[in-house]
Amino acid sequence: MLDKDLPALSPEDDLETVTRYFATYNLVCGPVLDEARHLLGAVTVDDLLDHLLPDDWRESEPEDADQPAH
Repeated sequence: MLDKDLPALSPEDDLETVTRYFATYNLVCGPVLDEARHLLGAVTVDDLLDHLLPDDWRESEPEDADQPAH
């Protein structure tokens, strides 16, 4: 389902723009549209995390792994 009032992402948007978009609209997935508003694809929170976290993040334990989540 696509909300026509929600601004779309474009293929040219950089990582900071996409991250702010997700934070602003509290999304887990966002559409990527071309100039004619044709759907090209989607970006997910997982896509963002893949680019924001270091490549080896799965190989290390979080520093507070022994602390309960709040």
